[in-house]
Amino acid sequence: EGKPKYIFTQGKNTIYGLEAINNYSDEYVLLLEGETDTLTARYCGLQAVGIPGANAWQDEWTTYLSKFKKIIAVPDKDKAGSHLLDSLKHALGKKLHVITLPKRVKDVSEQYIYLCNRDKTALQAYFTIDKAVPATLDGFLEQVNNNPTLIKNELAMDLAVSNLSDPISQAMFIEDVSKQTKIGKKIIGMAV
Repeated sequence: EGKPKYIFTQGKNTIYGLEAINNYSDEYVLLLEGETDTLTARYCGLQAVGIPGANAWQDEWTTYLSKFKKIIAVPDKDKAGSHLLDSLKHALGKKLHVITLPKRVKDVSEQYIYLCNRDKTALQAYFTIDKAVPATLDGFLEQVNNNPTLIKNELAMDLAVSNLSDPISQAMFIEDVSKQTKIGKKIIGMAV
């Protein structure tokens, strides 16, 4: 964990699968950790690109992804994946969304093999754009007005409040969401 699986001896480290971006619709792109998961997702018909390792992200790569309305990260379920998500939040802001992997698998390739039984349509069904939740507080606040059910989504709430470490920030968040959604402060407070 934390050590690269591959070392580039020539050229510059970059996002894997850039050659396909121009053929993708602008609705979304899956941003995966690693080339193998990217190949698996693309084999299954998903719009995907890959970062060559959790610690490899470079902020200048945001320009490659600028055409997409939603950039959906699917971080691996480890410490490095968590670190990657933090880096992506900073770089991509409100465009960043997240879909988490199911329990019992560490990455997209394992999910395809063990949970989807190598069924392409099963993997496609799991990674639909409507399952992606905003990864940042700003993204959450922007979308919760049109989709108040985000408050009931545990992942969306966890991501939204992950940077609210003090009671004052939490109170301000509750106030903002209650104004935007007409949902009572008590209900929002229980979700936080």
